[in-house]
Amino acid sequence: MIKESITNLKVRVVLSSVMILFLFFLSIRVIDLNFFASIRQISFDYYQNFFPISYEESPVSIVAIDEKSLEVYGQFPWPRDLLASLVDKIGKAGAIVIGIDILLPEEDRTSLHKIAKQYQLDKEKFKDFYFQLSNDQLLSNIFRKYNVVMGLSPAFYVQKKDKPIKERIRYTVEKIGSINTSSYFYYPESLHSLNIFEQNVRGLGNLGYVPEKDGVVRKVPLMTKIGQKMRPSMELEMIRTALNQKKFSISEKYMQGHFVSIGDYLIPTDMQSQKWIYYKNPLPQQFISAADVLNETFNIEYIQNKIVYIGATAVGLSDYVATPRSAAVTGVEVRANIMENILSNHHITKPQWSIILELGLLFLTTGIVFYTSVQIKPIISLPVFGICQFALPAVSFLIFRNLLILVDFTFGFLMGFISLASAYFINFLHKNSIAQAEKQRRLIILKEMEFAQEIQSFLIPHEHLQPNVIYGINIPAKQVSGDYFDYLTRDDGCIIFTLADVSGKGAASGLMMSRASSLFRLFARQSMSLSDIILKLNYEICERTSKGMFITMVVGCFDPKIKKVSLINAGHEPVVLIDSNKKLYSYPSNFRPVGVAHIDGEGEIEPTVIDVNEGKIFIYTDGVTEGYINANKEELGAKGVEKILQENYQSSLKEIIDTIVNTLMQAEQDRRDDITCLGIKL
Repeated sequence: MIKESITNLKVRVVLSSVMILFLFFLSIRVIDLNFFASIRQISFDYYQNFFPISYEESPVSIVAIDEKSLEVYGQFPWPRDLLASLVDKIGKAGAIVIGIDILLPEEDRTSLHKIAKQYQLDKEKFKDFYFQLSNDQLLSNIFRKYNVVMGLSPAFYVQKKDKPIKERIRYTVEKIGSINTSSYFYYPESLHSLNIFEQNVRGLGNLGYVPEKDGVVRKVPLMTKIGQKMRPSMELEMIRTALNQKKFSISEKYMQGHFVSIGDYLIPTDMQSQKWIYYKNPLPQQFISAADVLNETFNIEYIQNKIVYIGATAVGLSDYVATPRSAAVTGVEVRANIMENILSNHHITKPQWSIILELGLLFLTTGIVFYTSVQIKPIISLPVFGICQFALPAVSFLIFRNLLILVDFTFGFLMGFISLASAYFINFLHKNSIAQAEKQRRLIILKEMEFAQEIQSFLIPHEHLQPNVIYGINIPAKQVSGDYFDYLTRDDGCIIFTLADVSGKGAASGLMMSRASSLFRLFARQSMSLSDIILKLNYEICERTSKGMFITMVVGCFDPKIKKVSLINAGHEPVVLIDSNKKLYSYPSNFRPVGVAHIDGEGEIEPTVIDVNEGKIFIYTDGVTEGYINANKEELGAKGVEKILQENYQSSLKEIIDTIVNTLMQAEQDRRDDITCLGIKL
């Protein structure tokens, strides 16, 4: 019953502790402290470093305004007629769509009519200057010939110089279902290129992205609210232009996030319409120097049927950003990676259900650690904890490798240490509580045993008025003894005595001894014969005692007048007589132990009669013969008792018995049974 109660208590402790700790972890996860968010983002970076994506050939090329181009054609920005030539050569090479990753918000001051006006040249002499197309117009005309997409940059405030023209409708954005776009990034303004360019390009896309707090670009918004209009990213606009589509669709799937679709492309995003970027290993052939294009010394296969970005990569021109795989990557290369992800359908996602999976794994590992620590053994929880700590990142990396789904193992990994420490602490408190309860229980039992010992001490007779005639001693091995001796003097002067040993030890034996002692006194006072005393004791013990318990005992009658002893040995150690010549006599059992079995109509037991002129009788329990006499656990034995009797025959009964006891007390720490001895002098 006690064991079952402790087990139930452990189960309740485990369940309640796991739930409380899990709720604590859940609150931390909901608050999402910067510390955990930063570690989570770093762990996601490791996914890409362990499983980098690679292409043998990319559908995207970058025409780079690099150091070589600056060396050949001078500092940037270049004259717009040079940019027009660059776009024209790319278009003629067969590019599917051209993305201009450069804003052109200012007029080209190198146009001839600009120079003529600036220096107020004579209009007749320099009329060709005044009437020649501007470089900006030349570039705009080139834009009209090809699929060109320009970018715009979202901003919170822009100082407007020219009155903006009404933008023609190039696309519509359809919301499917009850999608909520309130969490999308919003900007009131945006920085544009000149109207002359934007009116002739096929598309306008958002060039902005939002770095994380650590400055790393991990995601890009595919849809952004700018003013009153929903703006797609530059990549979406380039794909729309290439496919000649007129509509974007945005939708939401339960527990998966938002989706943007254009043509046959369905692109998953988060609730802010941000797409995770899966960065690849750089391809050298993907980068073509603008100088090589202008000089027509490039391999046309690197542009033909490709999506081409024009962007700056030279140091000092490009917007270098940090990515999960590199400390510095050009902005145009980031855009190329986004485009490659969309075209190859390599989409890293972080759906809402992954958070439930993370919390489920956290709850599972917390429960396992607590169960092994509290319910089983704390030592087992250490390898179990190690397995859980290994399994969390292993499962997370496996899910990313096969599904490109981000599962955060860091929170569960860090919380695992708190779980282990909490489990050990709660286990300590729990065991301490049990120990305190057990200590209180033992104190109660000890007090009860002390009380029982005190009561039992009253059952052992006081020293006889004539200790030189009969003397006994009882030393319990535990608080309550299973041995006892007793004697009483009848009206006729005869001393009825007994010495008994109850099977077993402890409280049960003590209780049985108390009952047998009471019955002995009751029957002895009724002047019954020794045979009747034994038979009635046997009947009562058999009737009202649990099976398996019995009493070995000697019951006798000593008549001091005629120096004669009659006794019945019921399964006890042999009674020893030593006469005046120091000769030893042994009187073994002549009846079965009391309480073994009751036989109806059993005949009278013939007592053993000891009738000598002078001698001493000793009766003792097996605690004497089987007691240790030294640290080597050597037993005293019957021979040892007989030796003490012969060597100390001339001493009094008390001195002889004390000698036996002192011999046994030399190994008191190893005492395993009660010591009881009774002596009678004839």
